[in-house]
Amino acid sequence: MTTPISFVLVTFHRPERLRKCLESVFAYLEAGDEVIVVDNGNSQAAAQTSEELGATYLAQRENLGPGPGRNIGVQMATNDLIFFLDDDAYLVSRPFTAEVERLLQRPEVGAIGFPIMELSSSQILYASHEGRAKAFAAGAFLIKAKAFHEANGFDPEIKWSEEFDLAVRLANLGHQIHNVSTPKVIHDSVNPINVPHSRKKLEAIFYGRIRTLLKSFSFRHVGVMAFRLFLTALAKNSPFRTIGGISVATLFLIRDFPEIYRERAVLRKDVELFFVRPNLIEDELSVPLSSKAWRFLQRKLPQR
Repeated sequence: MTTPISFVLVTFHRPERLRKCLESVFAYLEAGDEVIVVDNGNSQAAAQTSEELGATYLAQRENLGPGPGRNIGVQMATNDLIFFLDDDAYLVSRPFTAEVERLLQRPEVGAIGFPIMELSSSQILYASHEGRAKAFAAGAFLIKAKAFHEANGFDPEIKWSEEFDLAVRLANLGHQIHNVSTPKVIHDSVNPINVPHSRKKLEAIFYGRIRTLLKSFSFRHVGVMAFRLFLTALAKNSPFRTIGGISVATLFLIRDFPEIYRERAVLRKDVELFFVRPNLIEDELSVPLSSKAWRFLQRKLPQR
């Protein structure tokens, strides 16, 4: 018998995928497990599927976004381990192996990321490297409830890249993140890395990442990472869309800066270096930088 898990899923108008996701979860449930569905779309189909399969169903009157939705789900959770799974993903085995159990016995380990494989291409999208990690993909990760509550959960103001913000705050508290090689989680949608973003999505990504950095990092590193995000967005989207999305996000950041500044964390220096050292660029960048841009970033980022 393994440690009971609370599975938390957030859905929004994808009833067919939600059913497939829930069926995969219920296939591997054990005694003491629970499944909680937070519906940001408040749809009858999601309610019927959840109730039919035996999940706790929580309807929201508006689309709160994935982070706030997960926070609501955790409020209902009663177990010491929380597993977050997106509604367009599904399990192929129980996410509690001997390796996971060994990691969770270490008090410094707060969260575990799982490899997410795109169904159509068999490409590993996230958590492709086993071992200690800087962040995790919110679509499939396990976290100790104690660590989640100590970090105050997801920032409700961040609608995209919310997991990066949580990862930084976990690191501030001394909670490590580790990736495991198995089991894999299947992602049953188009790879988001390869799809150009809408202006609204670019706005949300830039706002979420820079809000995180402004709360916790030196302003020099904020500038460097903002430049990196701009280059990444420009490589996949039109200049007009990129500049438009980032400009709107910047205006919101200026508006919210007094609140963000009040939240600035007291960071240990090694935590900041862990997140901004050069190989973060290599790990997260989905498109190659020009040699000139790469040399610029190498000069600006600290070595470790």
